[in-house]
Amino acid sequence: MLPPTTYALEPTSALIMLAGIYYGAQYGGSTTAILVNLPGGSSSVADLSRRYQLARQGRAGRRSARRRSGIRSRNLPQRFWIAAFRLPLTELAFKFGPGILFR
Repeated sequence: MLPPTTYALEPTSALIMLAGIYYGAQYGGSTTAILVNLPGGSSSVADLSRRYQLARQGRAGRRSARRRSGIRSRNLPQRFWIAAFRLPLTELAFKFGPGILFR
């Protein structure tokens, strides 16, 4: 529901908002996998076996904090490249028309 709201923003602000949505989804999916043993997304399937067992032993807080920091550090190079090439990427995105988008 949030991505359409980025159309009214500046390109830099829109990319920041989309990155926040992505990271929130990554972390939110791991929370359900650790606490309830149900993956919230495909990236949190690996959390099912080990981290759910640790949550049952009462050590879920440390694991969820470690997962959050892992998501931040793993995506650092991607954030750099998106920030470095934000202007050419937005120019390329504006060249897409209805014929390309709806095939």
